[in-house]
Amino acid sequence: MLVNMTVKKVVDFHGHLCPELVIGIKACEYSLQLFFRGEQPKERISVVAENCTSALDAFQVLLGVTMGNQGLKVFDFGKHNYTFSRKNAGDGFTLRLRTHRYCNEHEYAVLEEKIFENKISLDEVVQFRKILNERVSELLSYRPEDLFDVEVGCRSVLSSERPAVYFSCSGCGQEVLMERAVVFQGKVYCRPCFQLVKSPTMGRSLN
Repeated sequence: MLVNMTVKKVVDFHGHLCPELVIGIKACEYSLQLFFRGEQPKERISVVAENCTSALDAFQVLLGVTMGNQGLKVFDFGKHNYTFSRKNAGDGFTLRLRTHRYCNEHEYAVLEEKIFENKISLDEVVQFRKILNERVSELLSYRPEDLFDVEVGCRSVLSSERPAVYFSCSGCGQEVLMERAVVFQGKVYCRPCFQLVKSPTMGRSLN
């Protein structure tokens, strides 16, 4: 298991310790075991994540992958699936979180619903925090291989950082990144303006 100081580093970055963050830490730990026998990355890694949870902050801290350096790509399917690739070695694998049930699923669901509805009492907040802490401790006690299934041979697409090229949107006039722009009838649009252009009634407001 990763040493406590490593966990602390991730927590300091994220702001608090929660189950989703621990899952990310464990995924990072497992990837380092499979690629580098538990040592720090010796070459560039690419990660494709299938969720937008707290787990992603662990990847940024422990593996140095971010959306800005093109090392982290996110498709929010709500799944703890992570595909790792190494640029030089050309190999990769996917980690998929195994189905896991906690002993207090029903109580957690009831308290979570009260939080969303802003109807939770102070005592219930304390109880909810206690459940979260229990889940964190439970997840930290597992070996990474107990939490994830491994599918070998999967590779994500490794992208290099490219210079930013911008065009002026024909609709709003704002600068839009070339690779995110849409060319329609010889004009360049940002995506929100392109949606307006496709609507006969709203598109008139762009001209």
